Amino acid sequence: MKTNKLVGLLLVACALFVQTAQAQDRRPDMSWEKMQDMQIDFMAQSLSLSDKDTEKLKEVYKEYSKEMRTLMGTPRRPKKEKKNDGEPQNPWKTMSDEEVEAMIKGRFEQSRKMLDLHEKYYDKYRKFLSPKQIQKIYDMEMMNMGRVQQEINRRNMMRGFGNGQQQGWKAQ
Repeated sequence: MKTNKLVGLLLVACALFVQTAQAQDRRPDMSWEKMQDMQIDFMAQSLSLSDKDTEKLKEVYKEYSKEMRTLMGTPRRPKKEKKNDGEPQNPWKTMSDEEVEAMIKGRFEQSRKMLDLHEKYYDKYRKFLSPKQIQKIYDMEMMNMGRVQQEINRRNMMRGFGNGQQQGWKAQ
């Protein structure tokens, strides 16, 4: 009787293990490049581009994306530090006026660089796309950035609710 229960328990455990392993294998292995290629293919399909123009779009958009990621990778502001009671502390309160001013000017500089990058690639896109097509690319890009930001926010919220309340919130 005990051995039957033990064998049954082992079979259930093995089935759960196999099911979990198979579920992990079904997840697509998405690298940054694969996701970017899918995004570019979607853009090209939405714009009804020819194969020749699709290849040009892939080449130019990948260059643009690489430069933009490099530019966006530079930190713009300090992260909020936590006080002893777990509540987030406003980083601006602990910084000197000179540090805050330098940070604001740094954001202005980064914005200028981003504008220059947009103008540079607009000229490249303009060689094979119409202004309406370029605007549609910008719209799709903004939509994708919004989705990414929503996912980041969703994951941050999930992390914050580990004990039933978001970190930084006081129980009332």
